[in-house]
Amino acid sequence: MKQAILVMGHGEQSTILQKTIDILDDKDIDFFIHWDKKYRQPDIRAKHSAICFVSPRLNIVWGTDTQIKGEILLLKEAYKSLQNYKMFHLISAVDMPLMDVSYFKKFFNGNRSYLGFDNNSSTVANRVRYYYPFSNINFRTHPLWTKIVILTNRFLQVDRWKKYKETSIYKGPNWFSLNREDVSKVLEANLNKFFHSYCADEVFIQTLLPQLNNHNHQSNDNFAALRYIDWNRGQPYVFQMSDVEELRKVKNTEYAFARKISTPRLIDKVFNE
Repeated sequence: MKQAILVMGHGEQSTILQKTIDILDDKDIDFFIHWDKKYRQPDIRAKHSAICFVSPRLNIVWGTDTQIKGEILLLKEAYKSLQNYKMFHLISAVDMPLMDVSYFKKFFNGNRSYLGFDNNSSTVANRVRYYYPFSNINFRTHPLWTKIVILTNRFLQVDRWKKYKETSIYKGPNWFSLNREDVSKVLEANLNKFFHSYCADEVFIQTLLPQLNNHNHQSNDNFAALRYIDWNRGQPYVFQMSDVEELRKVKNTEYAFARKISTPRLIDKVFNE
């Protein structure tokens, strides 16, 4: 069974991604990479996996719909491939695998998807209900702009979701492992309603695939997505060399990837030493 790993990458370094590829390098696992247009595209190599850099390259800005557009670009490119991938995994270039290639191939059979859902706050709907006109402003570093946009929407009584009021809005991690059937549902949906949004990369997949909501896992939405992420020690916590034993304990269990990590040496220590 063929699987596609979709990578959202940025920055000047790609050494962590290269180590991830080294671990999962296999004729049945290919990598589709979107590298932020602001940075030089890295030189990534594999012995067995195919490496595909998707285009057009986008200027990805945190919190804007460019994150959604980047994910959709990756999904479309991999889905239309003649390789007929059965599983699609979204990671970042600073994630690491927590399964060796043999375990990874046995764990995923293409019969089910893995997607996290959390308990929505009352403001989650505003991420898609309001109109956010800018795709080039990082709202995290420009809170004043965020406030202005929200106040303007409230004053004008904007509610873009009114026409979709029968559709409930759900939220969770933007990282996922989806099978081909569910990717097809995403790509066939009307995605325009998620554009001009705020942090809707954590909303659009969950809203389109609510049937994947396993209420037993709402206490740990990242576990439901098979991701080992620690939000208690950071935003999220960046795993260090001192965390080798912690990561070894969850290797080849029910976590496919961990994020974020600080150095490619951590992957070497967890897998090879």
